[in-house]
Amino acid sequence: INQIQFHVGSGVNVDAQALLAYHKSHGVVTQGYSTLGNTPWGHHASKDILHGNLTTSIAKKHNVSTVQVCAHRA
Repeated sequence: INQIQFHVGSGVNVDAQALLAYHKSHGVVTQGYSTLGNTPWGHHASKDILHGNLTTSIAKKHNVSTVQVCAHRA
């Protein structure tokens, strides 16, 4: 298991995609922390993640909360 800071929006980063591909090819499970966009200095979830258009639309489509969207394991 490799635990990395990973949250909605992180996956568009080329480096993040390469890391996830590397993990998959080597049988490493990726575990995200700060899945709600928390920061060490803020200690609260990102408003964009909790109430943004992307997470809200995904949540509505699957009849779950935005927090459940963020916590989903791929």
